[in-house]
Amino acid sequence: MVKNLFPIVLASSTGGPKLLLNFLLQCTADILRFHTSFCIVQHGPEWMLNSFAERLDAALDRKVVVVRKRVPFEPCTVYIAPGGYHMSFDSQATITISDGPDVNFVKPSADPLFFSAAKYFKKNATGIVLSGLGYDGTNGAKELKRMKGTIFVQTPESAVAPSMPESIIRAELQNLTVAIDDMPKVLELHITALLQRSNQV
Repeated sequence: MVKNLFPIVLASSTGGPKLLLNFLLQCTADILRFHTSFCIVQHGPEWMLNSFAERLDAALDRKVVVVRKRVPFEPCTVYIAPGGYHMSFDSQATITISDGPDVNFVKPSADPLFFSAAKYFKKNATGIVLSGLGYDGTNGAKELKRMKGTIFVQTPESAVAPSMPESIIRAELQNLTVAIDDMPKVLELHITALLQRSNQV
C-alpha cells in the first residue's frame, strides 16, 4: 500500500457523468491529488462507460483507468468500473473486477466496491453517493459506516435523479449531506483530517 493514500469510492447513475466530470475538475487541491484516488461506479453499458472514461482522460490531470484486470491502487488516479463487471479492492494495494450476478439489478454495482473498501481500509475509506435512480450503494454504505468509514451524500434537490441519495438519507448513513458545488472543499478538509490522524498513529 502507498502510505497515506485514501480511497474515495463513488456511486452514481442517472445524471452522473456530467456531475462527476465537473466535480473531479474541482478536486485540484494538492492533498486530493497526492493522497487520494477516486474509484467510480457509474451505471451504464460498456460503450457509454468507455466514452465517459475518454472524456475524463481528456479533461483531467489525473490518470484515468478503466479496470479490465487486476491493477495497482496508486495516487492521483481515477478508476472506473467497466460495463458488465463489478469492481472491488482485493487488497490495500490492488483493484480488480469480477463477473458475478447483478447486484441491486445493475452491473457494475457500487455495493461490491463499498464493501471491499470497508474491508481493507476501514476508517480510512470515504464513500460518496451521487445522483441516481434506485438504491445502489446503500448496503455498501452500511458496511462502510460499520467499519468507521465516512459517507458523504449529494443533496437530493441538486440531483437529476434523487433516489440514490435519498436512500442513504432514509437509512441515516450519511456523515454529511453536501451540495455538489461544496463537495470538493468538504472532501479536502476531510482528507486533511484523515492524514493528520494517520500521521499521529
